[in-house]
Amino acid sequence: EAGVDANGRIVGWQHRVVGEAVGDFVYHPGYNKAAKDRDTIFMMGAELPYYNKVEHWRSEHLMEPERTRVAAWRGIGAGYTKFAIESMIDELAHAAKMDPLQYRLAHTDDGRARRVLETVAQMCNWGSKPPAGRARGIAFAEYGVLAPKVGSLVAAVAEISVNQKTGRIRVHNYWAAADAGLAINPPAITAQMEGAIVWGLSCALKERVTMVNGVVQQSNFHQYELLRMSEVPEIKIEIIRGAAPIPSMVGELGVPCTGPAVANAFFALTGKRLYHMPFTPQRVQAVLKA
Repeated sequence: EAGVDANGRIVGWQHRVVGEAVGDFVYHPGYNKAAKDRDTIFMMGAELPYYNKVEHWRSEHLMEPERTRVAAWRGIGAGYTKFAIESMIDELAHAAKMDPLQYRLAHTDDGRARRVLETVAQMCNWGSKPPAGRARGIAFAEYGVLAPKVGSLVAAVAEISVNQKTGRIRVHNYWAAADAGLAINPPAITAQMEGAIVWGLSCALKERVTMVNGVVQQSNFHQYELLRMSEVPEIKIEIIRGAAPIPSMVGELGVPCTGPAVANAFFALTGKRLYHMPFTPQRVQAVLKA
């Protein structure tokens, strides 16, 4: 939920995430109690430390036991919390009739956040007209913020097309600007980013486990689909060096922007919103027909 002023700027924000706490399972029994019920893994990415012009915000975790044991996802909590946040930010930008990039910049005066957003915009020539039948979407995320403003940042743009008959989304180009503080080994950061982006796109577009009467329906990879090499987009990464005096986390930095960047591009192309991952052909077709 968000409240905006007469100009469409965010003045109030509430984000509720529902699911089973994973700290006790990932670390050790009693972890959540010792952490005063602050499940840092589950809730990572749910706060707004870099949209610092939003003065009033609240992020809360409704701890709801599941019937199946859950644990950390790649990208930790930011793998799904940023899908919700960045999709909402994009929706608010369009409601305010503002460019999605400029809307994000209008809600932060943090130099590092602005730099990754402006860098990825330059990389993809944001504002230029995409090829016919394609559109671009943008997203921003922080990752591994273990203390205020100590973490890595990423901004990404996805360029997609949609087959209206089959409902399949194709990602043609993906640009990402990464700030991991002191970049000790930039080629390794680039490689890690590329792998995480492919993984994130695979989850956003295909990967899904379903259950019927408590039985998992997928027995192998013929039913649990992964992104194929022929489906991987052209990926371009730029590492921002010297942004901070110490190195910060990189491992899953490429994941959080993948879902929202694709979903926001889908809206730019079709005028329809995708609210549930993965964006399977069946779900896409249902949204297009709605």
